[in-house]
Amino acid sequence: RKGELINFRDVIDGEDDLRLIHPQDRAVGVRFALDCTEDWVKYGQKWPINEAKKKSQPAKPAHDDKTSHGDLKDERKNDVGEGETLEDKYTDEERALLRALQHEKDYISNLGTNDGNQESPQKHNRCDVSIDEADQFTPDNWFPRSAELIRLTGKHPLNAEAPLTGLLAAGLITPNELHYVRNHGAVPRLMWEYHTVDINDGKLTLTMDELK
Repeated sequence: RKGELINFRDVIDGEDDLRLIHPQDRAVGVRFALDCTEDWVKYGQKWPINEAKKKSQPAKPAHDDKTSHGDLKDERKNDVGEGETLEDKYTDEERALLRALQHEKDYISNLGTNDGNQESPQKHNRCDVSIDEADQFTPDNWFPRSAELIRLTGKHPLNAEAPLTGLLAAGLITPNELHYVRNHGAVPRLMWEYHTVDINDGKLTLTMDELK
């Protein structure tokens, strides 16, 4: 705000540890971690030397989808014409996709309503989870994973599965400790105090406290 240059140590010292201020809004076992790197402080900011480097670099050519992916195929009519069958209009892959979509539509429409007469998974939610040693040298070293996860391959990105017996016994609501999302990147560090939900492209923005 004052226009003064700072270093990485200044960023660390100036960061508020909200985990100590609002412990009730923190997940069990999550530790405080700085949501930036030293390279971001040095090279990701608009320091005069960084701006000078950007001006000296040649501009990259604009990306053109048409040239990169080739000319698009001839457009086909939406409706099947007289004497034209689905086999003539669609490829084998497209027909397989349509069958899969139809099967999913029929499956969803036939799902029954859960009466809700079950124990909440929160009743068995443990409070002694801790960060696994297998994650300590990965970008996901700031939050714990359940020791019951079946780790299949890799450390980061991690490929794992939750035990099916625990998932089936919990019903439709997955317990927090078994909730696992397979992805190809680090888990985003979403802070309760700063995270917002954008609805309809900015027409409505809600904070976590408002959703709560």
